[in-house]
Amino acid sequence: MARILVVDDDAELLGFYGDILESEGHQVDRASDGEEGFTFAQKGGYDLILLDVNLPKRDGPTIIKDLQTGGTTSPNGKLCLLTNATEVTDDGEVASLGVQCLIKSSLTPDEFLAQVRSLLS
Repeated sequence: MARILVVDDDAELLGFYGDILESEGHQVDRASDGEEGFTFAQKGGYDLILLDVNLPKRDGPTIIKDLQTGGTTSPNGKLCLLTNATEVTDDGEVASLGVQCLIKSSLTPDEFLAQVRSLLS
């Protein structure tokens, strides 16, 4: 299965997403702020990185820009932003990053897993 990094400052969601992904057999690393998430991501080797847009210490879009320009020890697969704000998906800055954005509040657990499967395929 896949190696996935989930970065979200909402402890409940972080646990929920991590548990769902682990129940599917994925290896999951979790980070609760942007600095910790960036440290994990910089080491590389992830098939998928799911980043909340609004994070303490370093936000999701900044992490993506830093990864795209700064390189990693080992390459990562897809990067995806997570948000509850639908207007973020229309944000020009986010669109310029070339990554998918999932609206957390509109996804059931099954829909979340379907999106992850799609991102990994």
